Amino acid sequence: ATVLLTESVSLRLLAFFVFEMCVGLYFPMMGTMKGQIVPESKRATIYNLYRLPLNIIVVLTLMLKLGAGMSFFITSVMLAVAALAQARIIKMGGARPTTLPAPIDEEEQTELTAGKIGKVTDEEDP
Repeated sequence: ATVLLTESVSLRLLAFFVFEMCVGLYFPMMGTMKGQIVPESKRATIYNLYRLPLNIIVVLTLMLKLGAGMSFFITSVMLAVAALAQARIIKMGGARPTTLPAPIDEEEQTELTAGKIGKVTDEEDP
């Protein structure tokens, strides 16, 4: 939105750097979230479905020949919607690995740290 609000080249450059930093953080975080949320057996299909709206947006942008101001405005709106959707997914608890092991209670944890579980012994506890 800085591009729309100011004519200052230094502020625009700073906004560009902040945007690039956000993009640099976004891709690893989204890769992690998608890996945790999307089941591996359906991952290719779902990722290909993501590409359809992206390609539609690109084609519409090229066909409509939007100006720079309108392009930046639409991009800002789409980024804000994506950020809100991601925050909602996190709030709903969807950003967890789907293949977590069963929780360990305190007694099992104590036995694990004491080395009682997992060892093969000839003696059994009564």
